[in-house]
Order: sequence, then C-alpha cells, then structure tokens
Amino acid sequence: MFTDSCFLIGLADRNDQYHGRAEEVMGEFRKRSLGFESFVLTDFMAVEVFHRLQDKVGYDRAKEYHRKVTLECKIYPVTRQTIDKAISAKLAPFVSARRASPPIGLADATNLVVMDSHNIRRIASFDGGYDRYSNVRRIHDGDSARNALDLLARFQRKR
Repeated sequence: MFTDSCFLIGLADRNDQYHGRAEEVMGEFRKRSLGFESFVLTDFMAVEVFHRLQDKVGYDRAKEYHRKVTLECKIYPVTRQTIDKAISAKLAPFVSARRASPPIGLADATNLVVMDSHNIRRIASFDGGYDRYSNVRRIHDGDSARNALDLLARFQRKR
C-alpha cells in the first residue's frame, strides 16, 4: 500500500489531528500481521515526514522514526522524469479557465506517477484531493483499510 506523508506523521505524532485515524488503519494491518514492510512511499515523502516531525516531536524522535521508515518500507526515488510527468499528466489536466489550481500539490502528484508505474491503486492518506483521481482509492479510516485488505486477500486466494 502506498503511504502519503500525512498518514505516517499521524502514526508517529500522538498530538497530530489524524493520529486516531492513522492508528485505526494501522490496527487493521496489525490484525493481519502486517506492518511497515507493507508500505510503499517516495523519497519525497520520507523527506517530508522527517521535516514535519522534526518540528512537531523534535529531532531525535524524527530521526528514530525516519530510520524505521527507511529500513522497513519500500521507498521509490522521484526522478526528473517523474516530476515532469506529475506536472503534465496529474496536475495540468485540472487547470482550466474555471479552476486555477489542481486538487493536490506536486509532491502528491509524484506519488500518483510512481503508483501508476508500479500498478498500485491504494494510498493511505487523509488528503481528500486524491479522491479526484478515479484510478486511486484512498485508505483513510478503519473501514476503508478493512475493505482494502479484504479485497487483497480475495485477490491473493484467486491466484
């Protein structure tokens, strides 16, 4: 499952506005003996998580969490081509005479490009902007996590 920075920050910071929902999602993964090794993110997201946590919980805790993320999660690099494709294919289509800006930012758009290249359709995120992309399903609470994990289990049984 792809992870957005807000999900990982919510897990790490008990005072974060999304902590409870992040714990709900993680609880569903733990019930199936799944952990951080199930998570995929970009190097952009890893940097964003460290940066934001450093301000919220301090350097030492941010560094410790960053180490866990980088050791246990799958991290894909964002290249210049990824950035160019994010702008042209994920952001530009939303800009028009009626709408001045896309529903997500560039870092999130790079997530979508990497997800496409690895055929990943689910993202743990509390950012509703992802809902504007029809090929993406957002995991944002216990119910959506349970549904995604049930679907995955059914798919794996059929193989």
